Amino acid sequence: MDSSNRVIVAGGTASEDLNTTPGVVYPTYQGVPTDGFVAIFSNDGNTIDAMTYYGTPAYDQAYFVRIDDEQSIYLYGQSAS
Repeated sequence: MDSSNRVIVAGGTASEDLNTTPGVVYPTYQGVPTDGFVAIFSNDGNTIDAMTYYGTPAYDQAYFVRIDDEQSIYLYGQSAS
């Protein structure tokens, strides 16, 4: 959770139609077979404040997410690219 009590999740997906949000790094699916993703949910859990794919045209996966004291988000995972 961040300092505003928003839940941040990361993972991997083969879905080409996640509901990404405007202004994110990778708004579209980058490649087969999976891309990583990260999403920030509102503190009440009812809305997605931000969601982006995070990957390359090769296999990508996000396993962990970390937030530092400045509220910067770090993803940990793997990439075949």
